[in-house]
Amino acid sequence: MLTEKTRETISRIYSARDELYGGPDGKTCAVLREEAARMFDKALADGKSVISVRADIFEYLLRNGRVGVPEEGFADACDCEGILTGLRWKSVSGFGTPRLRELNREISPMREDKFVMAEPDFGHLCPDWRAIIELGFNGVADRVKEYAGKNTDLSKRDFYIAAEKCWRAVAELALRLSNAAEKTGREDVREDMLNLSRREPRTFREGLALMILTFRALEYIDGERTRSLGGLDRQLIGLYRADRARGVSTEELDYYLAVFLYQCWSMKVPFDLPMYIAGQNADGSDASNELTERIIDVYMSLDIYSPKIHVRVAPTTPESVLLRVCDSIRKGNNSFLFINDEAVIKSLLLCGETEEDARDYVPIGCYEPVAFGKEVGCTGNGNINIAKAVELTLNDGSDPTTGKQVGPHTGAPESFDGFDEFFDKTVIQLEYAISLAIEVVSEWERHYTEIYPIPLFSATYLSCLESGTDALCGGAKYNNSSLTYACVGSAVDSLVAIRAAYDGGFDLSELRAALRADWSGYEKLRAELDRLPRYGNGDPAADDIAHRLTAELSRMLLGRPNGRGGIFKPGLFSIDHCIPLGEATGATPDGRHAGDPLSRNTGAVSGKDKNGVTALMRSASALCQDRFPNGTVLDIMLHPSAVSGEDGSGILLSLVKSYFSLGGFSIHGNVVSAETLEAAKREPEKYSTLQVRLCGWNVYFVNLPEKAQDELIRQAK
Repeated sequence: MLTEKTRETISRIYSARDELYGGPDGKTCAVLREEAARMFDKALADGKSVISVRADIFEYLLRNGRVGVPEEGFADACDCEGILTGLRWKSVSGFGTPRLRELNREISPMREDKFVMAEPDFGHLCPDWRAIIELGFNGVADRVKEYAGKNTDLSKRDFYIAAEKCWRAVAELALRLSNAAEKTGREDVREDMLNLSRREPRTFREGLALMILTFRALEYIDGERTRSLGGLDRQLIGLYRADRARGVSTEELDYYLAVFLYQCWSMKVPFDLPMYIAGQNADGSDASNELTERIIDVYMSLDIYSPKIHVRVAPTTPESVLLRVCDSIRKGNNSFLFINDEAVIKSLLLCGETEEDARDYVPIGCYEPVAFGKEVGCTGNGNINIAKAVELTLNDGSDPTTGKQVGPHTGAPESFDGFDEFFDKTVIQLEYAISLAIEVVSEWERHYTEIYPIPLFSATYLSCLESGTDALCGGAKYNNSSLTYACVGSAVDSLVAIRAAYDGGFDLSELRAALRADWSGYEKLRAELDRLPRYGNGDPAADDIAHRLTAELSRMLLGRPNGRGGIFKPGLFSIDHCIPLGEATGATPDGRHAGDPLSRNTGAVSGKDKNGVTALMRSASALCQDRFPNGTVLDIMLHPSAVSGEDGSGILLSLVKSYFSLGGFSIHGNVVSAETLEAAKREPEKYSTLQVRLCGWNVYFVNLPEKAQDELIRQAK
C-alpha cells in the first residue's frame, strides 16, 4: 500500500507530467537547434570527425539548455531534447554509397509490399548501468582518460576525447541542476546533484537520481534509444543495503523507489521503458534479493504500465518472487514478461558467446536478449513476413495484391512435384529476401562511423575503451545484428492447406482462384479448409510443419556475418506489425480474407487455437525457439475465472513453468474476459484505466485503434 506521502508526491508528478515531459520549449530549443546545426555543418566542412562533432554539440547543449527542477521527484530537465536526433537523421537521409543505392533499388519492391524491412539500427541499446553506478559521471570520464593514456594509436584520439567530454558534460549538468535546486528550495535535489557532480552515488536515492539523469542524457538529448534500465535489483542492491545498514527505513526506501518508477512512467517513453529483475548471475548463482520483491510490491501499488518489467526465470529463482508477479498479472497489472534463462542462454551460446556472458544477459526492448555491457545487438534491423513468402510462391514470385514481381520466379505451383517442392520453393523466396536484407543492413553498418557514432554510450563499455572504438562501429565484444521473422502461425496454417491440396484433398488451381476472389463464391471450400489441422492446437499435422519451417528460417540467418564484425541473430515475433503486414497481404490459404491481421508473435491465428492454452504451448514448443537468439514470445489470453481464488497465482505460475519445461523462450499475456473488453469498447469512459498487454508493451485498451481492439476481443473469445 502507498503511504500518504507517496500518494501526494506522485499526484504532483502526474499534474506536472506534460510540463516535465511534454517536449522541449519551442523558443529556447529553436536557438539551440540553429546553433547546433551551424556547428555540425561547419565542423564537417572543416574536416572534423563525426564523433568529435557529436561530442562538441552534446557538450554545448548540456551547458546551454534550459534546466529546471520539479516540485517533486528527481531532477533531469534540460531543454534541448531531439536536436542531436534530428542531426542524426540529417546524416542518414543524406548518406548513400553507390552500392547502397543499388541495393535499395533492388529491395524497394519488397519494402513497399511489406515482405521485407531492412534498415540501420542505431537504437535498442543498454549501457553498462553497473559501471555508471559504480563510477559516477566523472568516474566514467576518468576511466576513459586512463585508457586513452594506454593507447598509443593516434587514430583513436578522437574517440577518447569525445567519450571523456560527454561524461564531463553530464557531470556539469548535474552541477547546474544542483544550483537550480538551491534557488527553488529543493534541498534533497541540491545535495544529490552536487554529490553526483563530484563522485559516484553512495545512497539508494543518489543511485536512482543518477539513473534518471543518465537515461535523460542518453535517450532524449543524445538520441540513443536506451531500451533497458538494466537489472534494477542487482544494480542497486549494494546502495539499498548500505542505506539499511545506516538505519534508513524500508518505508523511506520504498518511497524513493515509487517516485523513481512513477517518474519513469511519466516520461511517456514510446513502447514503454524496459527493465529486468531476478534470473541468475554470470557465475550461475541466483540474482534475486530483498530488493526484487520490493520492486514488485511497489510497482503493483502504483498501477502503472511503464517501466515494463522483464522477469528472468532461472531454476534458482524463488517461487515467492514469481508468485508475486503472477498475483499482479491476474489482478490486472500485467506489464510483465517471463523470460526463460535456460532457453536464452542456450540460444546465446549458439552465437559464440561465453557461458558467463550468456548468463549475464539483459532483455532489450520487448524480448531480445544481449550480453550485458558487452554486446550491441541492433535487435531491430528489420523483419520478414513469412506469410507473404507463401503468397509469393503461390504466384511465381509475384505479389497478387500489387501485381509486382517481388521475389524470384519459382514456377507455377501446379507444376510442382508435391508439397515438398512447394516448401522448397518457399524457402527459395525467403533465402533471396534474407540475403538481400543482410546486404542492405551490412552496407549501412560499414559506414556507421561516418553517420552516427555514440561516444556517450560507448564510454560505458570496457571493450570500447580497450580498443578505442565506438560501440556501434565494432567496439563491443559482440557486435551483432538481427532480422526477425513475423506471422509464423499464419504461414504454417497456409502450408497445411497447401499440403492438403497436393495430397488430393482439393484442387490447387481452385484454391488459387479462391484466393484471387478473396473467397467470394468459394465459401464451401473455405469451410472445408477450416476443418484442417491448425497450428496452436497441439496437432502434429500442423506442428511438424512449424518445426520444419522454423528450422529452415534459423538455418538461413543464424551466424551469417554482418558489417560490423559480428553476426546476424534471427528472431521470431511480430509485435503489432501483424496488423499492417496483414493489410498488405492478400487472402491466404488458411481461409483468411485479404487485409485481415496475420498471426501475432508465436501464437495461433486468432480464434483458431480451440484446444486450450496447454495445447497452444505444445505447438509453440515445436518452433525451434532456442535457435532464435533475437527472441521469441508467446501471447496467452486467460479468462479471470481460470486464475481466481487462493490458488490462482499458483495456477498461472504452473502454466509458465510448464511452457518453459517445453523449451519456451518467453511468455506474457492478459487475464481478461471478452465481455469486459466489449464493454470497454462500448463505454470507454467507464474503463479508462483497463490495461492490456499488446505485443511487447502495455496500453490502455480504450486508447487502441478499433482494429486492434477487435483483434484482442477475438483472441479473448
